[in-house]
Amino acid sequence: MNQASSQTFLKCNQCGSPLIVVKQKTQKIENYLSPITVTTYKCSNKDCQSDIDKKTKQRIKLQKEQQTAKEERVKTKKETKIRMNKKKILR
Repeated sequence: MNQASSQTFLKCNQCGSPLIVVKQKTQKIENYLSPITVTTYKCSNKDCQSDIDKKTKQRIKLQKEQQTAKEERVKTKKETKIRMNKKKILR
């Protein structure tokens, strides 16, 4: 894809530079009449894009940590509930 043709009229929310189309994928989803197009953009300002990438990595890492913590809480809660039920039965 030629860079001049891949630039859009859309502007970056962070710095206002033009966005560049990186990838465009069209999918036909069952039970929908029209196909869905997913377009991925990147900022033409390299410093801004690297900052966005860094923030995205941090956000993904935080989401994974929160998901792991949630799974641990659910697991602990289930174990505690099972133990409590055993105590009630033994009394």
